[in-house]
Amino acid sequence: DVHFPREASAFAVGHRALAVALSDLAAMGATSRWCLMALTLDQRQFADDEATEAWLADYAQGFHALSQQHATTLVGGDVTSGALSIGVTVMGEVPVGEVLTRGGAQAGDLIAVTGALGGGAGGLALWQQGERDLSHPLLSRYLLPQPRLAAGLALRGLATAALDISDGLLADLAHLREASQVGAIIALDALPLADELESTLGREAALKAALSGGDDYELLVTLGADDVAEAQQRLVPLGLSLTVIGRCSETLGVSASDQSDLSGYAGWQHFSGEAP
Repeated sequence: DVHFPREASAFAVGHRALAVALSDLAAMGATSRWCLMALTLDQRQFADDEATEAWLADYAQGFHALSQQHATTLVGGDVTSGALSIGVTVMGEVPVGEVLTRGGAQAGDLIAVTGALGGGAGGLALWQQGERDLSHPLLSRYLLPQPRLAAGLALRGLATAALDISDGLLADLAHLREASQVGAIIALDALPLADELESTLGREAALKAALSGGDDYELLVTLGADDVAEAQQRLVPLGLSLTVIGRCSETLGVSASDQSDLSGYAGWQHFSGEAP
């Protein structure tokens, strides 16, 4: 009930537990290799041992389907009893000198994102409204996020800085700005919104979901203006878009190109004491 709904399918919980960890490797342009998993299982939520085994089987199916997709071997971890909680640590590799970091952006670089934004927050909103059909594109984006490992590899050598969007576009952009010591100017009308987001939530709520909702696990990157076309071309075989949404500036801070007030948009704060 913090990072995933208690009532979510075990398959989705297993997929999501690994996916959100793999996303951090994607943001560094790394190839995933191994993972560790710590699973604390609350048997009180199950009727009997048979129900426990069924949940674990579905959980393992979701976890291992994604691990096989990205050639990531589960090499160890721990299983214990207590409040339901999952911790996954992933490890990978990247050639020396080719890692993508948060600290390489420079004033004048363009800011871009892969895919579309707001789907994670839109899916959470639908879940809270009672929607349970995983075929809905927003709910699928929330419960079954896709780590952009192939995109991270494709952008090596072009992106000057990168990270994944887990806490919300503006919150994660702040991490990049701080590490690179640059400012940012964002074009709100350029934000690529997830399918059905605006029709489901309305324009204002959709914009808030894209700016501060989090759980998108797309890549936020900066690039030199001359490299954008090449970067977009590299993502074509992946069926993935790369949309320019702004530029880096010398003036620290973030602003909107149309002078919209961004002060009301805050991303996820892990220790705020508030659960979604």
